[in-house]
Amino acid sequence: MSTTSRYQKLFEESIDSIALMDSELKLIEVNESFRNNFEVSATGSSFQDFFAEASLYDEFANLLKENYNVEEFETILESGEGLKKICLINCVRIVEEEQDIYLAVIRDNTRRKNAEQELLKAEKLSMTGKIARSIAHEIRNPLTNLTLALEQLKDEIPDDVDADLYFDIIKRNAERINTLITELLNSSKPKALKLELMSLNEVVNSAIELVKDRLNLKDMELQLDLDQSIPSLQIDKDQLQTAILNLLINAIEAMKEGQGVLKISTWQDDYVYLQIADNGKGISEEHMKMLFEPFFSGKRKGTGLGLLSVQNILHSHNAKIEVTSEVGVKTVFTIQFKSEM
Repeated sequence: MSTTSRYQKLFEESIDSIALMDSELKLIEVNESFRNNFEVSATGSSFQDFFAEASLYDEFANLLKENYNVEEFETILESGEGLKKICLINCVRIVEEEQDIYLAVIRDNTRRKNAEQELLKAEKLSMTGKIARSIAHEIRNPLTNLTLALEQLKDEIPDDVDADLYFDIIKRNAERINTLITELLNSSKPKALKLELMSLNEVVNSAIELVKDRLNLKDMELQLDLDQSIPSLQIDKDQLQTAILNLLINAIEAMKEGQGVLKISTWQDDYVYLQIADNGKGISEEHMKMLFEPFFSGKRKGTGLGLLSVQNILHSHNAKIEVTSEVGVKTVFTIQFKSEM
């Protein structure tokens, strides 16, 4: 009995992707699920071709070489059309007629992982809101007392004592603390939406109008690729425009004057997408992990609440936002909307 026929039942009944590979990890046979998930029409391809990055394959291959099997190896695989999938791989060596054969079972965990990430974001946003309300209560009361005491003190200081500089410092910083609390509350609390059915492109164009002067002043190029066939969405125009405007301003500020190229595009498949890309300074891997954290900012004078507010507005629209970046090359924000909300 051939190796392929020995596992025929497994091939036919499994909903997971299954591949038989030779000692060089080239495909001998794959099941229907593998062909559908990775757009494979013929065998002979190298398993390496399906890994999103060479380093991920090297890690997998080294584990297989050392242990002759790999259990629950989480990695990112890529379909023939470039679609990335978060997968778990179980692979074992089988000795058949003095030949090494490898059987790999691949489970697509993309939906589960995405659902976990969305749940985590929602929980984090909810927790941020609770902390913000607690901070507001605990700080605003003594801050109000401080401001009142400052005004009383100003009345009691003799005219010949010049303390205006110190009074101004205390007042400005008290006002800044109060502003930060207000912004934190606004950026983290659930948004009450005034939804209307309208074109996403219309909202994008209205946001672009508000930054055109900045683009012209800094001699930056704007590239638009808006799909006019995308369906209308249930949108709160003012809030979504605010979120898009925040992303556009961030992109402009990240690019060099006279060299910046801002690319904005919309398209659709099962979802409707908006993408904002710049060729600016990029975001480091360390900073990417903190991008939507409150009070984290890459700007010297930033409050670190802008992207938190963006995320909150998009979450209220049942939209997802993803970020990819390469330091010194580009940053890309991709927003995914459901066609029917």
